Amino acid sequence: HAAGTLLGLLRWPRDNAAVVSFDLTAAVRAPLTGDRAALQAALDGLATAEHTHIDLGLAEARRVLAARRWNATGAVVLLTDGLNNEGRAPVLAEAAALRSADVLVYTVGVGPDVDAELLGAVASSVDGYYPSATGADLEAIYRCIASRLACDQP
Repeated sequence: HAAGTLLGLLRWPRDNAAVVSFDLTAAVRAPLTGDRAALQAALDGLATAEHTHIDLGLAEARRVLAARRWNATGAVVLLTDGLNNEGRAPVLAEAAALRSADVLVYTVGVGPDVDAELLGAVASSVDGYYPSATGADLEAIYRCIASRLACDQP
C-alpha cells in the first residue's frame, strides 16, 4: 500500500494516526496511535470492497479524531476509488462537521470512477483534492500531503 509512504513521512512517535475503512459500513482498523507498525499492519489488511459510503468513513474519522490531544492538528486523508452510493448530501454534511471540529481534510480519488467535484468540495481547501490515475501516483501524492500537514492549519 502506498499509504505506507505517508506513515514513513510522519514524525514518530510524536504524531498519531488511525486507519478507518469504509464500504457498506465504516470500521476502525487501527485506533489513534503512535505505533507505526500497528498502523502498517492495519493498512496491509485492507481490501477493496463493493459499495462506497464516504460519509460513513468521514463520520468514523471524526469520532476517532475527537480523542486526539487538545493541541494536535486533526487531519483526514480520504482515499476512494468509487462514487458515494447514497448521494452527495450526507458526504457534504460530514465534511462540514469535520471543518467545524477544526479537522483538515485531504481527498484522493483513484481511477476513473470517482466524483471529482464532490471530493473537491469535501477537501478543506481548493487544492486539497488529488486525482490519481494510477496507484503509482499515490506515493507522490502522499509525499505532498505529508509536507502540507506540517504547514496547513484548519
